[in-house]
Parts: sequence; C-alpha cells; structure tokens
Amino acid sequence: MKRIPVAWATELQRIGLRQGRRIQVWPTGLTAVSWDDEGRGEWLSSERPSIAICADHEVDSFKVSLAGYTAEDLAISSIRPGNPVFLELPHLPVGIHKLRVSARPTLASGGEDLIGELDVFIREPRPWTPSLSPQGPFVVSMEPMTPTLEQLWEGRVAIEIRGPRGRHVAPIVSLFEKRAKVPSIRRNLEPLALPVDPGAWRVHFEKQFRGIEQVQNTYDSAYSCTVELNAEELGTYSFDCERAFTPIRWTIQRKAGIYHIRLIDDSDLSTPVMTTRYSFDTPDVPVQIDSKGLYPTVPAVEGMYFAQRQESWWAQIVPPLKLTLGQIPAPSFLSYPRSTEGVIGLLQVIERWGKARIPGNILGFVLRRNVLRTATRRLFGRIAGGGWEHRESFCAGGASSPGLQVLRDGLRGWEGEDSLGAVLFNKVSLFTAMATPQRIVELTRLALDFKIIRTGPLDPQWLVEFALRNASEPWTVQGWAGSKLQDGIEVLLRITSLARAARFLVLAVDSQVGSFAAEGIKVYSGWEWN
Repeated sequence: MKRIPVAWATELQRIGLRQGRRIQVWPTGLTAVSWDDEGRGEWLSSERPSIAICADHEVDSFKVSLAGYTAEDLAISSIRPGNPVFLELPHLPVGIHKLRVSARPTLASGGEDLIGELDVFIREPRPWTPSLSPQGPFVVSMEPMTPTLEQLWEGRVAIEIRGPRGRHVAPIVSLFEKRAKVPSIRRNLEPLALPVDPGAWRVHFEKQFRGIEQVQNTYDSAYSCTVELNAEELGTYSFDCERAFTPIRWTIQRKAGIYHIRLIDDSDLSTPVMTTRYSFDTPDVPVQIDSKGLYPTVPAVEGMYFAQRQESWWAQIVPPLKLTLGQIPAPSFLSYPRSTEGVIGLLQVIERWGKARIPGNILGFVLRRNVLRTATRRLFGRIAGGGWEHRESFCAGGASSPGLQVLRDGLRGWEGEDSLGAVLFNKVSLFTAMATPQRIVELTRLALDFKIIRTGPLDPQWLVEFALRNASEPWTVQGWAGSKLQDGIEVLLRITSLARAARFLVLAVDSQVGSFAAEGIKVYSGWEWN
C-alpha cells in the first residue's frame, strides 16, 4: 500500500477519515484440506498447520495468539509492508481453534491495532473410498465438486446430469452413521428423465428424500451420505458427502408427533457449552437452557436453539408440526441504535437465524423466512434511516407496484438520489433479467454517474456489492466482508442513498421473481451469491 503524505493523513484524521489498511492471514506450506478464502481452514490431526501473515502498511510487530491453547502469545517484529511472515503451528487437538493476529502500526504510520483472524479446524483423517466414473454419454457435474452432507441436504449443491433425451437415471440415496458399513436408511428414488438440471434435482431430492419423515429422523445422527446414480448401460456414478466437522451440534428427531432435541459434543474441551433458545415471536431475546438437561434427547419447544463454546456456535430450528396461516407470528425485535455497533449487533442475530439448520419440515423454512425478512427490514431501518423502515412496512407481504412506488418516493432526497431512483424504478424488469454480477456492475456505474459514491479507500464496486448483500442475504455478510465489515457499515450509515437504492433493487427483483421458488422457499429470490 502506498503511504500518503503526513499532511494528508493529518487532514483526513481531522475530518474523521483514515487511510484503509489491512492484514491478511492464509494457509501455506502443506495444502489445507479445505480453505474458503474467508478465514476458515481445515487440517488433519496428523498435520501441523502453516500460515502466512502479511500487512499492506508499515507495522511495528505482529502478535499471534491461539484461543484455547495454553502456550504464550508469539510476538514477531521487524515487519516490512507486503512481505509475508510464515509460521508453523504446533499439533492441535481435534476441534475449532481461533487464531488471532494483531498488527501494531509504527508510530510514524499511526492508527489503531488491526486484527486478522483464522478459524483453524482440526479433524481426524477420513478413509479413502473409490467412486465409479461416468461412462459414455452419461455425465454428472457438481458445484462444489466435494460437497458436504449439509450442503447436499440444504440444496446448496448444483447437480447436473447429462445424457440422451428419452433415457432415465435412477438415484439411490443412503445415510450412514459414523464408522457404520450398513446404511441407517436407504431409499430408491423414482427415476428422472435425462437430462437433469440443478433445479430439477433439488425438487426431486426434496420430494423423494428430504421431505420424508423417516429420513428427517435419521439425518441428524448421520455422518455421511452416498448418492448412486444408475443410468443402466449408459453408466453409473456415485459420490459421498460427509458431514462438516463441528465440535458441537444439535440433533433433532420426531417421535410420537413431537420433536425431541439433543446436544452432541464431539470435542475434548472442558469449557462448558452455553445453550439458549429464541422464539419465533422474539428472535433476539434469549431464554437460558441448562445444557446438562439435554442428554439424552428431550421434548423440544419450538424456536431456535443456540449452543456456543468460545468462538464456535451451532444453531438449530425446531418448527411446529402444524400451523395455520393466522398462526404465523409477527416477530418483534429489540431496539438497536443507528450506529456501527447497533448494526453489527443486529447482523449477529440475523446470522444465527440465517445459518441455523432446519429439519425437512417446510414450516421451518416458512418461519425462518418470516424472521429474516422482518430482521432485514429492521436492519435497513437502522442503516437507511429517515423513515425507511416505515416505507418498507407497505411491502411486508411482498413489494407490489404500489409498495414499490412508496419505496421509490423514499429515493427523492436530492437530485442525484432522485435520478438514481427514477432509473431503478423504470428499469425493474431489465434489472430482474440480469444476473447478480451484472446488477453489481450496473448499479456501481449508476452510483458513480449520479455521484452517490466516489472513489475512496473502499472500492466502489465492493461497496455496492456490500450494500446488495446486506439487503438480500445479510446472514452471510460478516464472513464475506471480513476485516472490512466495520468500514463498510460506516460508509452505508453515511451514504444512505446507496443503502436505499440497494434495498429497493432487492425488493423489486424479489417482487418480480417471487420468493417461493421451485427449489424451495427463499428469503429474497433472484439473488445468487457465491
């Protein structure tokens, strides 16, 4: 990073701004089992993880600490900007370890200590099992290529099966408990006509497998899943999905018309697990639960169950088994200040609900969607200010044309904002037809043309994507933004026109596409994020 003159830095500090700085932490050396490019890496228990640390500005020293590890913190000095420092960690026990790196800037560069974090997942090695390869014209492709059990279950795997039209493929899906050679459940799904696109696979998997009560009761105790695809003489293909390692997790089973829940702790740590429950009516008000009373399974009250030990947490939604339309609750949230801290606090609540696991019961998806839409509306009431939440109340059941007009009227604060609002309102159909990356590029262009945003420490296109992610899928924002989360929120709180434009666009596209998509219930349709 190029250092700006001292006089410039002083003037920026006087008006409340500072030059952007960052530190990066990533795996190096022996390739990690997995790395998500967002601070989450996985290694085997037989390996010693190696990491690289790099700052883009002048740094006096790095301080490295490992949560839950008794060794003293490590201090590293004599750091040059842009030059990575390599560090090999000791052998770590199975579990999740939070690695923190703080960088202390030099006196000349000024500023506060910056923090970089890396989630170090340690697990036991898994035995290798061969898989049949596709033959002839029968081809199977997946994204991601090595999905987890959770990704398959939640419909977050794009499976495409190609073959001659008029032919069929017969799927067989089996669930296995840990170290079991015999499946706990095995189902022959009805044959699918070739070719099969990802949407058709999700619908078929939901109807023929995930939606079956017996499967739902077996899923939580399952460790892996094998999917076999048989296209007769065209060929066969099989793949395995294993459960992502989590030291603590909930299991839920349906017995005699009642859900029962249990907390499973696979870690070797003695630190107690804090357990709470949140209702669908008050999604951010915790009710303490004695974790000792969760062994073995116990009847569960509906809501979202949350377990946390240190930095690791796991959330599970327990839906009602029956619900009439008039029984869907109207969630009520606590009051959050219009500040960076207030927004981050609400984002943390949203992240827990958005990442909570749900059994196959469709009511869980309906009620979570209800909570997340209300919470996102509250979030933008804080970010966008100026009565925006009241305007969104006209779109609570879906952004109809009159509702969009009310939102459009909220984009008339000044000439540039009014011009941007007019373009978005008049070109809703055009934006709906675009893919998500195209919308980011186009909204960035418009925001720059109408001087909604200007070039600065945060890249304009990154800032627009940040606003759109908050408006459509805020439960993933903290992991995506990383160390730039606070800076991004501060900008949105200041540039409310961008926040309002992003939220308008998300609601407008959702109204055109419809949130009840064929492959399941989405919170906001038409927005696909990697």
